[in-house]
Amino acid sequence: MYRNSIDAFAHLISEGRESVFRGTATVTQISAKIGYMQNGIRYCNVQVTFNNGEEYRIEAYGEEADELYNKAREKSAVSCLH
Repeated sequence: MYRNSIDAFAHLISEGRESVFRGTATVTQISAKIGYMQNGIRYCNVQVTFNNGEEYRIEAYGEEADELYNKAREKSAVSCLH
């Protein structure tokens, strides 16, 4: 179990992640979207895609949404340089 969405995201993109079916998987894309729900609460939706086709989605709300969005954008920029 993770303390929050940021911990889950960090674990998901950690180096040397092992795929159950296909060996070591590397991150190929990170997309992050941020916005507001109809009730005014801020939310963030991050999707992580691996080279073996696995995809994961992480969501966060409120202040945690801003932090997750910033971490995802930062990691996305770094992964595009490789």
